[in-house]
Amino acid sequence: DDSSTTAHFPIYGSATTVPAAYAGKGPQDGVTPPILTFNFQSAFTVFNLVSNWAYSRWDVIYPEVKSKILAVESQFQGAINTLDEQALLKYEKEGAASAVAFTTEQCNNMGNSLVQQWGAFFGQIFMKYRDGYIISADDDNQACGCAPANAPYSNQWNDRIVKDTGNHYRVPSESALLQGRQGVPVRSADKLKLLARR
Repeated sequence: DDSSTTAHFPIYGSATTVPAAYAGKGPQDGVTPPILTFNFQSAFTVFNLVSNWAYSRWDVIYPEVKSKILAVESQFQGAINTLDEQALLKYEKEGAASAVAFTTEQCNNMGNSLVQQWGAFFGQIFMKYRDGYIISADDDNQACGCAPANAPYSNQWNDRIVKDTGNHYRVPSESALLQGRQGVPVRSADKLKLLARR
């Protein structure tokens, strides 16, 4: 239900049904929809999974979501040109009812396929961006076959840490590192690099 995180599929205005993943009764039919029921076969569910996961780390996850949307919609654009040609041939040879039935079936297949694909996409980005990491494949790592990494902190976040902690994390001079100060343990310079720029 968030168009910025949702891929769209083509559907003809003459379609007589909608894909099962998008179908269902609601208030317009006098029925309360099962909004609290999790259903991987539902467009509402899978698109909300992706969008809500992207909200959690928008700056890192959304570019991948947008790239996926553009790729999927580009494939549909290519497919619809072929579908138009096939529908026209059906119309000319078999009549309007046959062409409408054909395009309805093809669009239903596209919509249902998109929901399946989007559910799998959620699984991919969930595993890649879990636990605050960005996890990529690494065949050399025999422990997990992966390489976890952190996204860099923003300058805004770094500035907030400096403001909130003052000189607490300031990297001391070289001589202070070597000698330490009365009552303050010598700290590793590697652990203090986060805010060395201040």
